[in-house]
Amino acid sequence: PGWAAYLGAASYSIYLIHTFLLGWAGRLAGNIFAPGSAPDLLYLMSAIVAVMGGCALYQFVERPLQAMTRRKPAVPFSGMARQPE
Repeated sequence: PGWAAYLGAASYSIYLIHTFLLGWAGRLAGNIFAPGSAPDLLYLMSAIVAVMGGCALYQFVERPLQAMTRRKPAVPFSGMARQPE
């Protein structure tokens, strides 16, 4: 399915950002709940937010950077040899 392919493409971005987002959620939960008493729903919501954050990083940072690096220069460099026609 398309969503699985998208998550696969975004997996490195998810990997890069999930530690920060889950750490932030853990600190927030530590301030709200007593140690060891955070509800399971909070953990599930934190994981969903981490995946969404990774997808946002992929969509708005990684993909545009990939597109910029794949563009061919409009004018060939002067030091490059011409290809035979």
